[in-house]
Amino acid sequence: MPTLEDPQDAAPDDADPFEGLVLDADFIKGAQHKEGSARARMLADKWKKHPPTDTGFRPAPTPRRRRRLKLKLAGNWQMPLFVLLAVALVLVGMNSGAVADWFSKHLGGKAGGSAAAADAQPSTSTAPAIVADPAIPTVAHPFADSPAESWPTGVAGIVLPSTHGVGAFSSAEVATDLATTRTFLTTAFLDPKILAGGPTEPVAALLQHDQATWFRSAVAKPSKQNDPVAWVSRFKPDYAVPATDAVRTKGMLTFKGDGHNGLLVHADFIFVYALRPAGATGVTGNSRVERTIAHHVLDFDFYDPARYDVKAGSLSIASSEGRSSNSMCGVYNGYLNPSFDTLRSDTSAAPSASGTPSGPAYDPYAGIGDINHKVSCGLASRN
Repeated sequence: MPTLEDPQDAAPDDADPFEGLVLDADFIKGAQHKEGSARARMLADKWKKHPPTDTGFRPAPTPRRRRRLKLKLAGNWQMPLFVLLAVALVLVGMNSGAVADWFSKHLGGKAGGSAAAADAQPSTSTAPAIVADPAIPTVAHPFADSPAESWPTGVAGIVLPSTHGVGAFSSAEVATDLATTRTFLTTAFLDPKILAGGPTEPVAALLQHDQATWFRSAVAKPSKQNDPVAWVSRFKPDYAVPATDAVRTKGMLTFKGDGHNGLLVHADFIFVYALRPAGATGVTGNSRVERTIAHHVLDFDFYDPARYDVKAGSLSIASSEGRSSNSMCGVYNGYLNPSFDTLRSDTSAAPSASGTPSGPAYDPYAGIGDINHKVSCGLASRN
């Protein structure tokens, strides 16, 4: 460090003030200013009068500090703009309909497709959803709230019993006749084409000659004395349409000898049909349907071929009884006629009934083995 002599020994005023100054290494290193070289001083003096024109030998200095300051300032004014734009986009998305209306009102509908896009968006209304009553039968659930919901569908409900020989028929022949009986029941009461009012010839083809003739005549000209509904189920196509091809079936097949060396097969079955009015529009899975329950008891006699002239593979109906729930009484048109009073206002296609159900109420889903012969068109306790 620089040192000075004792002030007591200071020289007079005209003496050199730096005479006692000692310039050591630490003092030189800590100096705030360093004198430039002689060449530097010469060039600086020259360039003040004649600045250099060719500076390609060194790159221009980059104002780094100034650039950083500029970017910082740019960020400070752009950030609020970005925030405002983001908020504006969110508001437009939440009120797209109002924006489209503003464009349409102030720009004459030329909103660049905004209005059309708004119209194309699904409605955000929160109308209460329609919940179907599980107790009401519909197209999607035609057998709801009825015992038939758990019954087998179609031919699965017609189970053949174990067989043994009877009269002139061996066990194998009894099995064949039982299969023929099942074919008749399936064709007459389950075939979708026949149920929809189609040709009934497949049923006639299974009958013996004389019965086939009667059946064809009854279908062509039904009457109170000759109504084929005990032998076939079908619906008038311009009035009632099956809501589903599925028919719920419950019953039993039994057999025994007929007393004349032949075979008697007994069939006792309930068939449950789901219907909707013909010509109904806007039918959906929630559209309501009505049910018709038909109970049929038939005896089929297979005669001893050694004693009677019978057509092989055909059968003869020895007796038949039937009862239908939700089918108009006093109507003999060859069809089952369900009531659609609660489903349609146009009843012009409905058959004209000459009577109404009467008598004691009965359960149409019960009664296998006991059809109650006195009630052919009574009041059903449920459908």
